[in-house]
Amino acid sequence: MLRSMVFPLFGVQVLWVGMSAYAAAGALEPFSMADPLGINVEDVAALNELGNQPLARLGYVDVTAAPFHVDGSGETDVTVSLQEAITFARHHKMAAYLPAGTYRVSDTIRCFGGWRDYRDEQYRYLPHVDFWPCVVVGDTRGAGRPRIVLAANSPDFNNPAFLKPVVQFFARSWRRDASEEIPRLDGSPAFNQLFKGVDIEIEPGNPRATALFMDSAEGATIQDCTLDAGEGYACLERCPGSGGAVFNVEMRGGRVGAVMNGARPSATLAGVRFRGQREAAIHYDQRGGLTVVGCTFDLAPGVPAVRSRDTRHGALSVVDTRIAFSQADPGNVAFDAGTAFYLRDVYVHQAAAVLKTEGGRVLGSPEHEWVRVDEAAVGHDSYPIPIDTPIYIDGEERGAFCRMEPCAEPEDGFVRRHIFWDESTAPAFDRAGYVNVKDAPYHARGDGETDDTEALQRAIDEHEVVFLPKGAYRITRTLRLRPETKLFGVSPSYSLIVPMEVSGGDFMDPADPRPAIRTADRKDADTVLEFVGIYLPRELVHAVYALDWRCGGRSRLRCAHPLFGYTELDWEFKRQDLYPWDNWSWEDMGAMATMLEPDGVRHRSIPGFAPDTSRDRRRNWPMQLVRGHGGGAWYAMWANSTWGQGARYRQLRVEGIDGPFAIYHAQLQYSRGEAEIEMVGARNVSIYGTKKEMDAPVLVLRDCENVLYTGNGGPGMSVVPEWGHYRIFNSRAITLANLFFDPRPEGAHGRSESVPIVRVYDGQGRETFWSEPGARPVLFKRTP
Repeated sequence: MLRSMVFPLFGVQVLWVGMSAYAAAGALEPFSMADPLGINVEDVAALNELGNQPLARLGYVDVTAAPFHVDGSGETDVTVSLQEAITFARHHKMAAYLPAGTYRVSDTIRCFGGWRDYRDEQYRYLPHVDFWPCVVVGDTRGAGRPRIVLAANSPDFNNPAFLKPVVQFFARSWRRDASEEIPRLDGSPAFNQLFKGVDIEIEPGNPRATALFMDSAEGATIQDCTLDAGEGYACLERCPGSGGAVFNVEMRGGRVGAVMNGARPSATLAGVRFRGQREAAIHYDQRGGLTVVGCTFDLAPGVPAVRSRDTRHGALSVVDTRIAFSQADPGNVAFDAGTAFYLRDVYVHQAAAVLKTEGGRVLGSPEHEWVRVDEAAVGHDSYPIPIDTPIYIDGEERGAFCRMEPCAEPEDGFVRRHIFWDESTAPAFDRAGYVNVKDAPYHARGDGETDDTEALQRAIDEHEVVFLPKGAYRITRTLRLRPETKLFGVSPSYSLIVPMEVSGGDFMDPADPRPAIRTADRKDADTVLEFVGIYLPRELVHAVYALDWRCGGRSRLRCAHPLFGYTELDWEFKRQDLYPWDNWSWEDMGAMATMLEPDGVRHRSIPGFAPDTSRDRRRNWPMQLVRGHGGGAWYAMWANSTWGQGARYRQLRVEGIDGPFAIYHAQLQYSRGEAEIEMVGARNVSIYGTKKEMDAPVLVLRDCENVLYTGNGGPGMSVVPEWGHYRIFNSRAITLANLFFDPRPEGAHGRSESVPIVRVYDGQGRETFWSEPGARPVLFKRTP
C-alpha cells in the first residue's frame, strides 16, 4: 500500500512515501488514535508503515529504514531525507534514532518543538504543549557514534552577515492556523529537547558555521557528543538553560567553542572538554549565572577559557576545573572577565594571569607552572543597569580576592567526579541486557487506562535494568526500586509514569501522601532513574508526590521530572482563544486565576499565602524528597507545578542526609509555598546553577553544613519584605555564589528591589545578617 503525507515546513511541502508490510499482511496495527499521549494527527497509518517496526513500537523512528532511507555511508547528501525523518518523529511524539554512520548534509537540520495549539481535552495524559520536544539520539552499540557532517563549502555557511548552524533546536511561538509563512522562533517553550549520542563535524570552507544551535529551556539538554567546528565559527551557539544544561560533551576547534549570548537565563556545563579553539573557548554574554563544573580546557597561547561580557547582567562560576595552555605566553589569561566571577578549586597551567577584568585589573599572577586557585571572587561595576555586586565573608563585606597555591599537575578525574555514567555501560534501548515492561511475562500496556502497577513492580523486582517504551503507565501504588535498579525510558515527555487515585490505592489520603517512586534506603546503592516523566494529572490525583529519593553512592537521576497536566484554568484559555506566550497578557492570567477559588479561598501568588490546610485538596508537602541515605547526583532537576499548593509545599525538600548529593542545574519556579528548596539537617550538598521565577524564596537552610550553591538567574524577586530569597538558619560552611536575578525597576510585576536577597538567622531565629537591598552578591560565605 502506497501512502503519501504532506506537511508544511517553513513554506516547503515535504513528502513522505512508505510501503505498509503490516497492513498488507493483515497484522494488528500497533498504533492508533487511542495512543494515550495524544498523537492528534490524521496520518496514524503512516506509523504502521515505518520500516523498522520493532524500534517504532519502542518509541523510536529509525532514520535509515523505510520510508526515509537516510544514507549513513557519507557518500550522498541526506539533508532532505534526514530533515523529513526528524520532523516525522517529533510530529508523532517519537525519538529520531540515528544508527552508526556518517550523515552528510549541506543545509541546516531544524529540530523544532511541537505546535502551540496541540491541546485536546480528549487526551488527559497530554501534558502542556510545551512538553512536545524534538528528541534526537544516536546508536550506542559500540561501533562509534553517528556523525552529522557538514559538507565542505556548503551554501550560505560563509555569509559574514550571520551565523548558520548545522543542527538547530528551537520552538515556535505560533499556531497551525497562523498566517505567517515563516514562524517566529522562541526558545522559552522549547522544553525537554534532547540531543544525545550524536557527533557533528564541520568540514572546511564553512567559516560562519556553528555545529549545534540550541536555544531551549526547562529540561532541554545536550549530552554525550562531540561537536567539532574545525575551521568553522563555533561548536555551540546559544545554550540550553533555565532548567536545561550540557553534560559530557567535547568541543573541538572553531573560533569559539561555545557562543553563549542572548539565550535562556542561567546555564550549566558539566563534564565538558574544550580544545583547539582559536579565539576563546567560551564567549558568555547571557542573563544570570553560568556555572562551569568538572570541565577541562586545553588552550593555545593567548586563548582564554572564558571571555565574558556584561550587556545582559551575567556572572560566571567555575568549580573543580582544569585549564592548561599549551605553552607559556605573556598573553595567557585564563579568564577575560567582563562580568562578575567566582572560582573554586580551579587548576591553571602556564598562565600569566588567572583573571583580568575589563578595566585591566589582574587577579592572580602565577609564578609556578601549575597553580590551584582555592577560591577567588571579583565583582563588576559597569553593568548596563547599575547593580551592586558585593562579596560577603562571615558577615563582612570584602574586596576582590584570589587565593592560590603552587601544585603538581592534577590527576585527570574532573569529568568522572561529576558525570556519573559511562556511555558504553549506561542503560540503552539498542543494546541487550534490559527487560521491556511491555514484553512477556509482564505485558504492561502503557495505554493510560490499564493499571500497570503490578507489571512494572514485578519487572523491577526481577531485573536490574528495566525499560519503559513510549507510553503512559498508570500506577495506583508506589513503585519501589531496589538498590541496583536502573529504570529508564525514551524521554520524560514520552515515557510517563502516571499515579492515579483508586479505592484501596496509595494515593487517596491527603493526610498521608505517598510517592510515585521510592528508592531503596542504601548508602552504597547504584540506582539509576533517567528519561522518564512522572505525570500528575492535577484533577485526577492529589495525595501523591513524585519521588522519595533515599539512595546514595553514585546513584543518579538524569532527565526524570515531575510533569503536570491541564487544569480547568488551562482549558479556559483555549475557550477564549488565548495561547500562552502568543496572544495572552499577564492581565488575562490574573483575571483567570481568580476562577480558582475552591471553598471560597483564592490561591494568591504571594508565597506562603496559600492556606495551610488540605480541605481544598491543596498539596502541603514536597513534590520531591531526599532523605535517609539520599545522595548521588541529579542532572537537570525541573519541577513546574503551579496550582493547588499550600504553605508547606516545596519543589524539593532535603532532610537529614550526609551526602554527598549534587544537583547539576535546577529550574525553580511557581512554588506558592514558603520555599522552592528547603534543606533541614543536610550536609555536603552542592547545587550547580539555578534559574528562578516568581516570588517564593529559592532556598531555605535550617541546621545545615557544607552547602555549595552557584549561579542563579531569572526574573524572580521577593515581594515578602521579611523573607528575601536565601534564608539561612543556624547553618555553617555555606557558600552562595553569583545570585544574579534580573535587575527590575522598583515595583515591576509587584517585585521589589528593596528586599535583601540573603538573610541569616541564629539558632533562636534572630536575624544576624542581611545583604544590601537590591544587591546581587557575587559571594556570600559563612565559614565553620
